[in-house]
Amino acid sequence: MLHENEQQYVKSDDFYERWKASSVKKHKKGDQLNYLQVELSESNPDDESIYVESLFKGEFGANDPEKWETANTRIYFDAAYLYFKGTEQHVIHDKNKYAPNTYIGYVADKYSNKVIELWFDDSLNHQTNKGLEKREWFVEILNSIRFNQENSST
Repeated sequence: MLHENEQQYVKSDDFYERWKASSVKKHKKGDQLNYLQVELSESNPDDESIYVESLFKGEFGANDPEKWETANTRIYFDAAYLYFKGTEQHVIHDKNKYAPNTYIGYVADKYSNKVIELWFDDSLNHQTNKGLEKREWFVEILNSIRFNQENSST
């Protein structure tokens, strides 16, 4: 995804960082837009459910992400097929009709207030056989996230 198409990078002190890359490919049904966005920030672990609800409800209109834990992280994940008709967004969660084209993950560090939000959009992905591959790829990325541990004197 790193090429002549759009890239953005924003950093604010030590508590917020965002990188976004997008590409446009010509496709017989129209242009295909893909993007990947990674956002590192800090949040209050006591308010984690509020952040998670806001993220998934805002993007998918629902708040029922999968949740699992690794030794060092809590991971929330959901995927859906999104499309726009005019300016109205439509969300389809029925994976039997359409393979998801939008994947979102929220990964919280168990030992700090660091959080990573990860979005991947693969527009025009209607192929159900490709949907499972993309899901596995995205979940593998979420599971591989490691936060740097702060130096401690203990």
